[in-house]
Order: sequence, then C-alpha cells, then structure tokens
Amino acid sequence: MALDKVANEILENARQEGDLRIQEAEKERARILNEADLKIERMRKADEKELQDAILRMRRQEQSSAELESKKIVLNKRKDILNRTFDEMLDELSNMPPAEKSALYKKILAEGTKIIPMPRVFCPKGEADLLAGISDYESLTETDM
Repeated sequence: MALDKVANEILENARQEGDLRIQEAEKERARILNEADLKIERMRKADEKELQDAILRMRRQEQSSAELESKKIVLNKRKDILNRTFDEMLDELSNMPPAEKSALYKKILAEGTKIIPMPRVFCPKGEADLLAGISDYESLTETDM
C-alpha cells in the first residue's frame, strides 16, 4: 500500500505540474495572440493612413490638373481673341486712308515719346512719308510687317 500511496502521490504531483505547465502555455499562447492582434491592428491603421494619404494626394493632383486645364483653355481663348483682334486691326489699318493712318501714326508716336524719348521708329515699307514733318524720333526704319 505504501507503494500505491507513493505512486499516487507521484501521479498527483505530475498531474499538478502538467496542469501548471498547461496553464503557463495557455497564458503564453494568449500573450502571443494578443501581441499578434496588436501588431495586426497597427499594420491595419498604418495601411489605412497610407491609403487615405494616397487618396488625398490623388484628389489634390486631380484638382491641380483640372485647374491647369481650365487655365490652359482660358489662355488659349485669350490668345485666339488677341490673334483675331490683331488680324482685324491689321486689316483695318491696311485699308485705312493715308490721312487717317498718318494721324494715327503721329498720335501713337506722340504717346510713345512720353515713355521713350527719341525712340527708334519702325513702320511698314512705303509709309515713312506718313510721318513727314515729325522729328521726335532717333531713326525711322521701313520694314516688312
């Protein structure tokens, strides 16, 4: 009987030690799982923040592209208007009677000399005589325009 008692005591001690090791293993398992969950949560938050930053960056980029495109359209329209106005004025000027053209040239030159004293004047070929009698310029050059 004493042998049974010793055997039972050994078995009981082994069972208790086994239970203790199982409890410790369960605690370690829970700690590892908790750490893994925390790490997964941190990674998820980092990925979410990165995604939000990318979305924000793309929105800004799209808005900048749209603003740039609208400015480009406005500038092209302005350029078209300026080109059309220039062509119309050039046509009107070429069809203008010499007396009117002379008066216009003299007026332009008078206003210009307020800003640039003794300017160099360039005019279309054959129209230098329209500025006859004016000497408020350094030189007069006829050129193809």
